[in-house]
Amino acid sequence: MQYKMNRIVAQCRQKCESMQEKFTEKLEQMHAAYQKMAKRCQMMEQEIESLSKDKQELQEKFSEKARSVYILSKAFNYFISL
Repeated sequence: MQYKMNRIVAQCRQKCESMQEKFTEKLEQMHAAYQKMAKRCQMMEQEIESLSKDKQELQEKFSEKARSVYILSKAFNYFISL
């Protein structure tokens, strides 16, 4: 009887260790995937920041060019009317 109990306990222990190894492996895989996604998100945030700066610069240049065009157009109309 004791032999059967020891055998059952050993089988349960082995099964638990096997499950624990599988869970540990899966957890490590999930952690690696999480880190990969976190790095990707960080890179995307940096890209968004860079694009926002580029957009701001382009808007400022456009505004400056629009003012120049307005001033030149006004000057042109003045000289035409002379």
